[in-house]
Amino acid sequence: MSSSDPSPSPSDSPQEPAPKLVVDSDWKEQVEREKSEALEKERQQDAENTPAGAAPEESVPDAPAVESSSPPMPAGGEAESAQELPPPGMEYLLSMLMSQAMAYMGAVPELTGEGFEVNKPLAKHAIDTVEVLEQKTKGNLSEHEAKMMGEVLHVLRMTYVNTR
Repeated sequence: MSSSDPSPSPSDSPQEPAPKLVVDSDWKEQVEREKSEALEKERQQDAENTPAGAAPEESVPDAPAVESSSPPMPAGGEAESAQELPPPGMEYLLSMLMSQAMAYMGAVPELTGEGFEVNKPLAKHAIDTVEVLEQKTKGNLSEHEAKMMGEVLHVLRMTYVNTR
């Protein structure tokens, strides 16, 4: 190429700065600095999300923040597709026990799809468990919970009697 050639040479174009040579201690310090900044940013976000007057949650340094009142979310970013759990309470407990007893009485097919399997001793045990719960909570249930307890026991007993 001659000096009269109008095409730009590599030296004529603006050059990007040369990459900086990083020594082991430099990258270690950078990682520590980034960790500190991320932790501080997380704390600021937590402080912004905490309602006024609420006590901030205590956290362990360098540990991910975990809310104790919510169940752990599935790994792999599946938080959006996770189902919400019903609130714990007497209604939920009764529905679990009723479902269990109904399954033992053959009202729910097996997971294998091979049909219904009746297990009357286990069904009776589940019904007895609901009866114990009724006795132990007598006088401590709301009107709605007491009514639900009575209805669940009635349905379970009638189903048990009609189960072969």
